[in-house]
Amino acid sequence: MVRYTGKSADGRNGFTLIEVVLVVLLVSTVLALAWPLVTNSQVAWRGQTHQYEVVYGARWVLHWLAADLRGAKQVDLTVPGQLSCLSLVTYPLDANGKPVAPAWVSVAYRLGTDGVVRRRVGADEKPLASGIDKLAFRTVGQGDGGELLVEIAVKGNEAGRKRYPSVELITRVMTRGI
Repeated sequence: MVRYTGKSADGRNGFTLIEVVLVVLLVSTVLALAWPLVTNSQVAWRGQTHQYEVVYGARWVLHWLAADLRGAKQVDLTVPGQLSCLSLVTYPLDANGKPVAPAWVSVAYRLGTDGVVRRRVGADEKPLASGIDKLAFRTVGQGDGGELLVEIAVKGNEAGRKRYPSVELITRVMTRGI
């Protein structure tokens, strides 16, 4: 019976050159076959992340626009990509952190050439979302009390990243009409 002792015929420990070459060849073949799977999954993950960011930004813009329009009067939609109105705002806080009484405040939205939607409340202007290609408003109806039914369309895709599908969200909001 032959017993394996882990030593070569001349008594030395280790692997032969052929064994090492075969293992290196086998490992490199497995890595070469697995590399496209890794890179494709990274590209898919990047696309999903981009899509999520665009949808989130568009929904955030619609949220603020709808909230301001629901309490709005004197709505101005004359400039494409811009909206201005007087809106009933309650979020300014006093020294105790309690909301101040509601007040009519000038609120404006605009889409910049850089794809950023900005919201201006009084003199304070802040960005809401980036990657927006289109911000459109149109009046689709009018109520008996002077309230307007405004359709808002937000389309996002971040300029320069056209290989991903764009997202367009549309909603309709009835203004206060006072």
